[in-house]
Amino acid sequence: MFDGQFKSKPVVALRGSSHAGVPADHVIAQNRKRRETRKAQRAEEDAALTVQRIIRGILTRSEVRRESRGRFEHSLREGNLSVTTRLLCNFYDARCDHDKLVRLWGLVERLWSQYTAPSFHYPRTMLLLKCVEDAHHQLSVLSQQGQSLAYIDRIVSDTSFTANDFLNQCTTDKIVKTYWKLVLLADVLGGSHMSLVRLIQVLNTKYHGLILKHFVVNEHVRNFTETADLLFPASLPVDQSKAFLCAIDMKLMVHKLNVNVNIYLNKIVYFLLKLISDSVSCKSALDVLFKLLNEYEIPAEAVHSSPDSDSSDSSEDEMEVDKPHRITFNFDCLERLFVQSSEYGSSCYSHISRVAYLLITKFSMSVIQTSPIRWLCLRADFLRCLWEEVSRKEVSGVFSSGTTLCLSKMADNKSLSNSEYQDIIPPLTVFSALFYEYLRASHDADMLEGSSALFSLSQLKGISVICRDLSVHMTNLDLVAVQPHKTLNFRSAFTAHRHIAIPGSVAESSSKIVLGVSDWVACWNSLIKLTGELHKMDSRLDFIEDKAEWLSKSRIQNITKDNVGVFIDPLSVPNLSLNTIKELYLLHGVPFTVPFGERVEIFHHILNEDMSQQGGPPPGMGPTGHPHSGVIKASIRRDYIYEDAFAQLTESVAPNLKNRIQIQLINYTGLDEAGVDGGGLFREFLSSFLMEAFNPNRGFFIETDGLLHPNPASQCLYPDFTKHYYFIGRLLGKAVYEKLLVDLPLASYFLEKLLGGDADVNHLRSLDPDMYRNILSLRGYSEDTIADLCLYFIVSDNILGETRTIELKANGAAIQVTKSNLIEYIHLMADYRLNRQIRVHFRNFAEGFYSVVSPEWLKMFSCSEFQSLISGSTADVDIGDLKKHTVYHGVYNDQHPTISMFWKVVEGMTPEQHRKLLAFVTSNDRTPLLGFGALTPLFAIHSAGVEDRLPTASTCMNLLKLPEFSDRDTLEKRLLYVIESGAGFELS
Repeated sequence: MFDGQFKSKPVVALRGSSHAGVPADHVIAQNRKRRETRKAQRAEEDAALTVQRIIRGILTRSEVRRESRGRFEHSLREGNLSVTTRLLCNFYDARCDHDKLVRLWGLVERLWSQYTAPSFHYPRTMLLLKCVEDAHHQLSVLSQQGQSLAYIDRIVSDTSFTANDFLNQCTTDKIVKTYWKLVLLADVLGGSHMSLVRLIQVLNTKYHGLILKHFVVNEHVRNFTETADLLFPASLPVDQSKAFLCAIDMKLMVHKLNVNVNIYLNKIVYFLLKLISDSVSCKSALDVLFKLLNEYEIPAEAVHSSPDSDSSDSSEDEMEVDKPHRITFNFDCLERLFVQSSEYGSSCYSHISRVAYLLITKFSMSVIQTSPIRWLCLRADFLRCLWEEVSRKEVSGVFSSGTTLCLSKMADNKSLSNSEYQDIIPPLTVFSALFYEYLRASHDADMLEGSSALFSLSQLKGISVICRDLSVHMTNLDLVAVQPHKTLNFRSAFTAHRHIAIPGSVAESSSKIVLGVSDWVACWNSLIKLTGELHKMDSRLDFIEDKAEWLSKSRIQNITKDNVGVFIDPLSVPNLSLNTIKELYLLHGVPFTVPFGERVEIFHHILNEDMSQQGGPPPGMGPTGHPHSGVIKASIRRDYIYEDAFAQLTESVAPNLKNRIQIQLINYTGLDEAGVDGGGLFREFLSSFLMEAFNPNRGFFIETDGLLHPNPASQCLYPDFTKHYYFIGRLLGKAVYEKLLVDLPLASYFLEKLLGGDADVNHLRSLDPDMYRNILSLRGYSEDTIADLCLYFIVSDNILGETRTIELKANGAAIQVTKSNLIEYIHLMADYRLNRQIRVHFRNFAEGFYSVVSPEWLKMFSCSEFQSLISGSTADVDIGDLKKHTVYHGVYNDQHPTISMFWKVVEGMTPEQHRKLLAFVTSNDRTPLLGFGALTPLFAIHSAGVEDRLPTASTCMNLLKLPEFSDRDTLEKRLLYVIESGAGFELS
């Protein structure tokens, strides 16, 4: 039985028989392609029609102009004034039809009564426009005043001419374009042509907003003029201002910025400035400017370019980090915008700070060089309000309904959410950058003037502690590791960390800032600078009593003697951990948050590592135990120690002063002194040389209140003074390199410059305290008193009886000091005394010093700490610490009777005698910075046999050779004799 189907079921292909078996996706793609082809064909046809219409229009207008030009002469001869005027307006070209305009005006003069009739309003208006165009061409192109100015004056001055007639006969576009030509004419004529001024005022009355808008978007109007600014109304009425602010075409504005930011940004700021009429419109205008700057797209070629033309390492440009983009334009309008906004009170300050943030970060505008931002940093009320805004920002608790201060949470090293960072980073960056420049521009006396001071000393203390914690917090975030500081080029170390996720944010609208790497780095840099400046100020004003408050809770744990080579060669340690990198940033950015002892220990590790790379001693041999390869030998006479050293240890003889130097001393009788230099002779020589080189009687340095600094007159004493300063710098660097302590109290301004900082007016007291007091006292004088002093921007120097007059600024001899420029005079005077006067002296000294000790190694220390590195601790000798770390040789031990008597005698000495004992044994009277446990080799006492001898010493081994005295009186008498004798190595 058949169970199948007698007829197969028909299959219907819904996509058509032609597509049978073709995949649906392929069919859809084909149909889409056909639609696009038809759309492109229609677009081509429409474009062709548009081109045809344009060409027909051009041809038609050309034909009309040609016909009108041909009929003009005939109409002019017939004296038909109305027809002739219309014909001229049809074909007029300022480049070639000036003569026809003059001839037509002759007809106008003959038929003037007919020309002023109401029926001639339109021809008269058109002729006026052509006269303006002709006058503009004559002035701007031919640089001459044509007759058209007289024609304009005649038309506008006539009583029959009314503003409404003029405005009603012109299109808006013609009126706006004519306006800027009138402005140019009025500007060239100095605003004295009353007819032009009248026309401009007429147009201002009705078309103010449209004229402003045309000014912003029209590229042909490059700049406004002073005359235009004066003729413009101060601002729009409130209702018109709000309407314009709401109707601003943001896309068009941003497009114009992207076309040429240096032209259009200034015009946009001027446009917004004219829309401000009250605090509400002021905030709106600032918000518009912020949105425009925020949406502006940095050119691709500027993203990877370095913002610093003087970058010390061009290879850092390869870092894949967005760099700020520089723009340059006239800042007058922007400053006027800030000034006018500040007049509406503190309510506008937060809006100003947002604009300033973009200018500082996105556009890399220097705070001190950009006049609007410089004006902000000198506004005490603005800085106070900004700090109040920053310090009062709150964040919601995660597990509670309460809130906590944003800065407090960051100071506790707790991370915030992305949106919270987005709110706090911009104002914090602006405050840090502006307050830093404020501190640099002011002097310490400003901070001590009670109610007139920006912040009280107690407030400064609070700000300092918060900035310290914020700097550490920002350093602990992983974001800092994506870009090394330009002076610490840890390229290899950071390459492995570019993938680190940083706190980021996505802007909900153009009113929000998208935080990128450059934003975080800018905030960190500004915080670091401000914290460092506050620390320097505290060292002078002492507003933080307990200096331990500067220390951070974090400790240096990852930087050891095994990886300090990164300070010498960044490529020597390729696999630094992230924690190590953060600690490097702490040491470079805020080193004072790390205990001084830890930093000295790291510095000594750096020196030992560099010494080993130079072929120096293995650990434990001491800093002077160099191998004999590359040994520099010199014979030095004690009575000519400076001259012999300068002759035998100059760079041509000893190019690498890091090598071991072996000294043979010659006594005053001309005989070689006994002893072989194992390091002690060199240490004694170096100490004696530096004391002689810095002796004011030699003339290279002078002393003020016990502090040494370069002598500006040394160039008159030594023709080759630059070589001497370079040489002295090398030898001082050698002392620091060998960890030799010498008693050289240097002026703080000189130390600050040697550390790479800037010496400013606050350092003037270390150069000349009397000058510092006198020059600051000028601030309290009245205008008349300052005028009576007859001060000018000059300074007189008396060098060896010769008086020279130097100008502090260009044409300074003709500029008298007044109350308004007094602050500038004070800073220029301080700059001359501290920097300009000894620029050549210091540069050569620093080059010599840096040839031995890298300046990067010293970034960890302040001026006072650097002085300690040079001279050691000024504290009294800690006998307990010395006794604890003393080792004994021969028959001696800590229980030996002679040793017991020795320590009793030492404990009974005066502090001065303690220092002499230390100098006798170690050749230096200063306590080691890390205590006697860090003395290399350790302080040692060796048995010298019978007691009929005097105690002697081997300073190269820090060894006291003490005879076995049996009674205390003899030990005390002979020990005091040798330490008071100052006989040097000959006693050994």
